[in-house]
Amino acid sequence: MESSFEFTGSRLWLSCEGPWNLTYKSAQTPLLWRMKQVGAPVPSPDGRWVVVPVTEPAFEEKDEVSDLWLVPGDGSTPPRRLTTAKGTGGGAAWNPDGTRLAFSAKRDGDESNQIHLLDLAGGEARRLTQVALGVRTPKWSPDGKTILFQSSGYRGATNDADNQRIAGERKKAKSKVRAYDGFPIRRYDKWLDDSQTHLLVIPAAGDSPARDLLAGTALVAGAGFGGASGEGSSDSLQPEWAPDSQSILVTAMTNAHVAAYGEPVLHLFQLELAGGEPRQLTQGKVSHSNATFSPDGRRLGLKLDAGQGVLYALARLAVAPWPWTGELQPVTPKFDRSVVDFAFSPDSSTLYFNGEDSGYLHLWSVPVTGSEPPVALETPRGVWLSPSSPGKSASPALFGLWQTAINPAEVFRVDLATKQSARLTSFAVDQAASVDWQPLREFRFTNRVGRKIHSFLALPPGFDEAKKYPLFVLIHGGHANMWREAISRRWNYHLLARPGYGVLLTDYVGSTGYGEKFTLDFLSDPLRVRPTTSIPLRMKRSGGFRFLTVRGRRPAEPATAGISPTGWRPRPRGTAAWSVTRDWPAFIRSGPPATRSITAS
Repeated sequence: MESSFEFTGSRLWLSCEGPWNLTYKSAQTPLLWRMKQVGAPVPSPDGRWVVVPVTEPAFEEKDEVSDLWLVPGDGSTPPRRLTTAKGTGGGAAWNPDGTRLAFSAKRDGDESNQIHLLDLAGGEARRLTQVALGVRTPKWSPDGKTILFQSSGYRGATNDADNQRIAGERKKAKSKVRAYDGFPIRRYDKWLDDSQTHLLVIPAAGDSPARDLLAGTALVAGAGFGGASGEGSSDSLQPEWAPDSQSILVTAMTNAHVAAYGEPVLHLFQLELAGGEPRQLTQGKVSHSNATFSPDGRRLGLKLDAGQGVLYALARLAVAPWPWTGELQPVTPKFDRSVVDFAFSPDSSTLYFNGEDSGYLHLWSVPVTGSEPPVALETPRGVWLSPSSPGKSASPALFGLWQTAINPAEVFRVDLATKQSARLTSFAVDQAASVDWQPLREFRFTNRVGRKIHSFLALPPGFDEAKKYPLFVLIHGGHANMWREAISRRWNYHLLARPGYGVLLTDYVGSTGYGEKFTLDFLSDPLRVRPTTSIPLRMKRSGGFRFLTVRGRRPAEPATAGISPTGWRPRPRGTAAWSVTRDWPAFIRSGPPATRSITAS
């Protein structure tokens, strides 16, 4: 087998010839990258249908295609494609009676993503908006008359004509130099400009233009205005319609500009559909986000997270009565895991959520009253993402994504009565089956200070239990992070193992998914806590598997142990100053720098 590498822009492409076929010869892009990527499922209000966004990646971003597919909620027939236009799209939303879809897409003739409406009875999609800076995340009002969406707006612009004029002037400008006098200036792989995320509404009938509910308000005029950020370059106001369709809740911060030296805090604001200054609902130093109304409209669910003066805290669930009184009732006050996403049951009595736990994301249920502790659902082990529950379903069910390190994310349905789960889509199943990769192995050990430490181990293709292999130790960044039993396109375990390495993925002290204290114990003094005591470079026989042992001496043979931090600093004493980004070519040719020898034990 031979491996070669090539840098293209900011990406490194690894071509591998041999049994583990990672590349398409024609495009010279990895099979891993070309696998279809399934997005969060969107069930219809009655649960009979599920819309699934599917992205077909391409070497060039402009050639990427995203389409919507429709699958029965019971999985009785295979998915069928709803949209076929070349370009990106997504953000689908059902109208209240489940007969029409609103979605954002860049279709023929569009310079940016616009909202389109599609009648499920038949016919072509109809463009609803023509907004200069594009749109995303449409959502129907409960009465079905209005659609909200998010868009960008330049500071000082009061309408779409202003945005169009400013965008035109900047496009024609000979100089592309940007000057920054505030923070942040960059998010992930995008440089930020002076545009902000705004909230707009438009009649579903399309008989009048969109209105910007935030333009000209004191909220967006503040230097620290911003939405909630996540993986990606854009932020989100997480808009949620109130049950009476007359107002909208948004999540926003007013101190985003202090992020370089402080902790921005998210709060809930209420915007009246008629316009006016937003009303701030939550106060204090704790972040409030992900506002979601129960199907009966009597409760508001939300997440409480770390705020000012707190570097890390578990994200917890709480509910509040609606109309808003300011009273919050904790739902998971003693649950020692962090909540990621959540959804109400159709009868509004239960909350379902996913959360990190020892390398996995499990599903739990808990009464909205918080009177009982959360109960884990009996579902396959792996990573569950984006759980949602249709509010008018006759047979209660959860829809979400499930994946492991060798099974790409696909849509699953969990029957809440029988607790049975079933896969509804198979977009990347055949591609994944053609790859020679093995399930992650996991083990626990007790470190020198008595901590139980969890690790995954990724094995190279054709792994032979009787042979010795060099060990590559991958240290996650964060520190408040966790190695997941999932396919990662950023730090792919099996791609790193491809040259013939065992890849060790340890959740050292300070990682998440093991309780709040486990994470916070890292914060005092990293050099005294010594995360390296939690990295098992000396492993014993466990469960019949001969683990690799690292000995503290210069190697007498080619086998080496390489250590790669993925982002956090300072580097713990005793680890190697070695970077995947900087030293990857040398790693592909001959492995990471020789630091310690390894032998089988």
